[in-house]
Amino acid sequence: MRTSPWRYAAGLILIAALAASLGCGRRSVGTVNGNKISQDSFYKRLQRFPIAPQVSFPPPIQQQAAAVVLQQMISEQLMLDLAKKEGVLPKQEQLDQRKRELNGSLTDDGRDLTALLNQSGMSHQELDERLKPDLAQMNVLAKYIKVTDDEVKKAYQQATSLASDQKFKSIFFVPESVHLLGILNKDKDKIVKAQKQLANGISFGVVAEQFSEDPKTKSKRGEIGWIPKPDPARPAIPNVPAEIYEKAFSLKAGQTSEPFKAQGQWMLLRVEDKRAAKMKSYDHVKGVIRDRILQSKAASNEKVQKVFNDFQKDAKINVTIPAYKELFKQIAAQLAPQAGATTTTPSAPKPGN
Repeated sequence: MRTSPWRYAAGLILIAALAASLGCGRRSVGTVNGNKISQDSFYKRLQRFPIAPQVSFPPPIQQQAAAVVLQQMISEQLMLDLAKKEGVLPKQEQLDQRKRELNGSLTDDGRDLTALLNQSGMSHQELDERLKPDLAQMNVLAKYIKVTDDEVKKAYQQATSLASDQKFKSIFFVPESVHLLGILNKDKDKIVKAQKQLANGISFGVVAEQFSEDPKTKSKRGEIGWIPKPDPARPAIPNVPAEIYEKAFSLKAGQTSEPFKAQGQWMLLRVEDKRAAKMKSYDHVKGVIRDRILQSKAASNEKVQKVFNDFQKDAKINVTIPAYKELFKQIAAQLAPQAGATTTTPSAPKPGN
């Protein structure tokens, strides 16, 4: 769903109002056990917070973007404080290892961590700060709960040893995919002319710039990108006609289609490359598997639950944004999270479309 200009303007009004209430300078928006949540880090997170579709305006105060972001950051600081108390704060070596696994997992999907960070405007240092609370939580759990390498390997084998016609059910399954280029035009004659130029050896990018009416493929020299083959667990990309999937996966790498029509547009597609279906590498997902086993065991471990609950119920939380002071007083009073509950820290930036 596209964001309306009105909602975008409303978001700017919210940020401007917050800025006015906080004033200038290096101030904090709150403290957790004496640790400041800086205004700068809060605004960076707020700028990247996605707008939920079909939210009434103004949303209830507990659903406002600033309140949700602030609650995330408070939860993360609490997790870091607990890890520090337990002597298990994540070290840079652990962060680097998790990023290597993450990049490997993205590579299995045909993506790249650095490219995604650049696309989202996030640095590696910022990603480290976003990963720390998750790893801190896992480190606390691992202090009290043992997960062996054999358990992790067994879980991976169970998730990847499905019958060939059932492999799509695995969370580690990477479907067949094709790297597509395209030229789109409502006029069949222009598509035929484009086809002739391609036959004469003119590059696809040059022809796409000349003949494609679609703004994206025209400006990107025909580039569409990697398209995964739909299956029952991973449906087709919205608004991509079935004819495109059918044509794309019928071509071999290096082949260009004949002109065909889909949703009122004439098209030429070229498959630059193909990737066969596969499972993600064990080395790229073993950290995620270990985390899930830890969380599963923690759910029934009374000692771990007591460690988390005793620490967090005694937390000293102070919010300096006037509009949210009362809300966070109520949250602090009711604070009794379950051990092993997943924090709100994302594991990685999401790719843009």
